[in-house]
Amino acid sequence: MKSKKTINFKRWSLLAFILFFVQAGVLVWLNTERIELSYAVQKNQQKISEMQVLGAKLEVEKNNLLAPYSLEQLAEKFNLQKPRPEQIRRFDEK
Repeated sequence: MKSKKTINFKRWSLLAFILFFVQAGVLVWLNTERIELSYAVQKNQQKISEMQVLGAKLEVEKNNLLAPYSLEQLAEKFNLQKPRPEQIRRFDEK
């Protein structure tokens, strides 16, 4: 018959063995999640960069369209004339 110490040792050894593999599994899962989050962050940073570049390009395009020369060219294209003084409305900027 086995002694009580041997049975206790086997139980604790089995428990330690199980806990080791559970901990190892959790660590592998956490590392996988960390890597996936890292990829997601990189993807979002790339999107932000692309949107910033697009925003800058759109700002340049807006400025080009609102430039006096561009407006004059469009007015000529559509046979528009300069407004008479009574047609001009001015708004106070606040």
